[in-house]
Amino acid sequence: GNHEQADLAAVGLSDSVAAAVHEAANVSFGSDLADSDLITLYGLTKHVIAHASYRTQLQTYLASRMHAIAPSLAHLVGDTVGARLIAHAGSLTNLAKCPASTIQILGAEKALFRALKTKHATPKYGLIFSVYYYEILASPDRACQLAKAAFDDAIAELDQLSEDSYKGLHLH
Repeated sequence: GNHEQADLAAVGLSDSVAAAVHEAANVSFGSDLADSDLITLYGLTKHVIAHASYRTQLQTYLASRMHAIAPSLAHLVGDTVGARLIAHAGSLTNLAKCPASTIQILGAEKALFRALKTKHATPKYGLIFSVYYYEILASPDRACQLAKAAFDDAIAELDQLSEDSYKGLHLH
């Protein structure tokens, strides 16, 4: 079959693993692919590659727009999460006006209203996932890493401010 022509060492498999794959292929119940099947798979492969290329283009575009429009937000939470936060808030201006408690659950509106309606626990996270790592994945170390990185980035941003930019402001 087709497996006899495959050089599995070329894709980084060890000789023992390649031998095991060849042995399993020899006793499998599969059959050779017809030319029409190969044509269909080739077409599907071309679509998958084109989709991956388009996705890369979109990610590059999103990164350039986020770094031009909201560089601090992009730096703190990443391009994709930043764009989603802006989209959920309606605009960057609306996002800037939101209290932290609202930003924390942006993206979990359905769950919030369902919890309020059924008198169950309200969601504690939305698009921002450090809480997700802590509570759901039980990975407090990763959650702490994310929170520390965000804190360090915020402090670095504050350190770059001139005294005149915050003189006269009061913390509440």
